[in-house]
Amino acid sequence: MNKKAILSIIFTLVIICAVNATQASAAIANKLRLNLCGIKDADGSDRTGWQTVAYTWMSKLDANVYKRTAFDKNELTSYIKGADIFVIHTHGGLDYLKAVDKNGKSTDLKIYDVNSWETNCLSGLDLAYLGACECGKGREEFKNMVNSFFNKGARCVIGYEWAVDTKPNATMIQEFCRAIGAGYTIKNALAYADSKVLDKHGYPGWTHLRYVRGDTSVKFRNVTQLLSSFSTDGAYCDIPKDASEMVYFQNGEGIYGFFDPSKMQNEKSSERTMSDDLSQRDIADNYLKIYNQASDKYELRDNYYVQDTGLTVYIYGRKIHGIDTWDTVSIFINENGEIVSYSSPREGMFDDFDIEADTLNDADAKLQVKMQEMGALDYEIVGKMLILENGIPAVRFSVLHTVHDGKDEYDSIDDYLIGLED
Repeated sequence: MNKKAILSIIFTLVIICAVNATQASAAIANKLRLNLCGIKDADGSDRTGWQTVAYTWMSKLDANVYKRTAFDKNELTSYIKGADIFVIHTHGGLDYLKAVDKNGKSTDLKIYDVNSWETNCLSGLDLAYLGACECGKGREEFKNMVNSFFNKGARCVIGYEWAVDTKPNATMIQEFCRAIGAGYTIKNALAYADSKVLDKHGYPGWTHLRYVRGDTSVKFRNVTQLLSSFSTDGAYCDIPKDASEMVYFQNGEGIYGFFDPSKMQNEKSSERTMSDDLSQRDIADNYLKIYNQASDKYELRDNYYVQDTGLTVYIYGRKIHGIDTWDTVSIFINENGEIVSYSSPREGMFDDFDIEADTLNDADAKLQVKMQEMGALDYEIVGKMLILENGIPAVRFSVLHTVHDGKDEYDSIDDYLIGLED
């Protein structure tokens, strides 16, 4: 073989290698980059527990997913700028997000830091979930963290308008990430997470008071494609040919179901009584009577409108001696007067227990003793609910008290369980 032919072959191989390398680089670059950040800080709350479920579901996207539990302000800046999806659960406010590094040192990412970033530096950030108090306070009229992120090019930013309870917030973020990983749009993922917060905690914990700015129609995976990655053995039901957001499937973890807030898909939907002249409250009341034989035991506890999903939520609950129980029913209605989700009641969950009023009063006294033992003499009960803990009735108190961490002093709402049986 002459020298010219050898050089020609070498040149061809170099070109092929270069093309393959370019394609490989493109494939890596095309992978979504997800940063899930949570902190463990001096108030004793672990804001990282949601990450395991979030990581599992987000990994089902074509993505590189990173769990971060210790980071300083500079690292946090890098995680935000380098992400397609950024989610954080931390302390925060109108003008800051808290970062805690591996040595426990606390630093804040301030709003003036974000405002000093280069123009459109967040144009690659499709979704930012700022799971911290008051980051969206004042909505579009205030200089808040949501607006600062959006003004730097982020496609959709979510933040809370008010202070939120830690545990409902963790559930909200976890279930939102689960739905995003399953192929939901941002809008429908929020609606799904709302229902799960109510189902688990019985109240929204102020997570429904949020400011969402940007495009909520974004989704990161097609649901039908997602389902094809699971075994269909023992499927809960057949996958609809036109599956969009309403799907049921089963894998090793169990059975999961998701709903589509754009339409009613319920096997009993043909039985429901609807009328154009009925109010949303009438529709919810009628639906409760049709599907819950014990509807007379329930009364409307709360209702609210979620602007970014267009859904009105009616929450019905039972009371025992004037105290709300965990036995709740949540009915979601869209702007067309259609029921889009119904959380089933935990019927009869307290029927096996004879709970007397004196026993509930004893719980208040036991909480007072517990607070004294902790040295929390200045506290306020902001929530009280009767639940079952490991099959035993207990009262869950949500308590507002002042926390001292050696340097700072701030208010925190924490839950405490008081058992009703010795």
